[in-house]
Amino acid sequence: GKLQYFDYSAWQRNELAGERRERLLGHWRNKFTPAFTKFCLKYDFIPGENSKASARLSWSAPPKLLSQVRETARRNGHTLFSVMLTALGLAARKMSGGMENLYFLTSFSGRTSPELTDMIGYLNNTLPLCLQLPDAIKLSDALSYASSEVSQAIEFQDLPVFMLLQALDAKPKGTIFLTYIPRGARNCPQVPGIDIIDIGLGDHAASISHDLCVSISENDEDLTVLFL
Repeated sequence: GKLQYFDYSAWQRNELAGERRERLLGHWRNKFTPAFTKFCLKYDFIPGENSKASARLSWSAPPKLLSQVRETARRNGHTLFSVMLTALGLAARKMSGGMENLYFLTSFSGRTSPELTDMIGYLNNTLPLCLQLPDAIKLSDALSYASSEVSQAIEFQDLPVFMLLQALDAKPKGTIFLTYIPRGARNCPQVPGIDIIDIGLGDHAASISHDLCVSISENDEDLTVLFL
């Protein structure tokens, strides 16, 4: 019969009970030693106010710029996500006063095989990406480095984030939360009789718990970035 979510859950428990779990943990331990450090934006909070409410800024890439960015990504063998991740990393490094180790939390679909494409269930996993961007790094080197980090994260994405944090005995103290919706993305199965409502990141602007949240949405003709 058709694959059900409980089949996936049973498979996941079995997969993460032994050698594979240790292999996945070994990868992430190497990435996050020492533990998470503090990312601080200048003028991060209003003096005298204790609130998680955030400001909201939306930016759309002009068509010519978007075309140039896509061409740069294509010519160098990178995805648009890697290009945007690099740009955000370099900008965040500057905003944080030169911090070289930057931590991004980003969502992966978890649908890593064709059998999972139409299965109903929540498979998304949020995983950390660590960018180490030293002073005066060349843009081409930064792009290659970011692409490599994304590729490794995809390869080792099967470990749920709560298992990772438990194993590291750590909690991210300062992070950038990044979501990316590529053009043509199909984020969930199409279920007859059920309407899917998109709840954007901006709907949660009053309760942001990260230092910076960035949502990137790409269409054929435009690319929009929302900062919170």
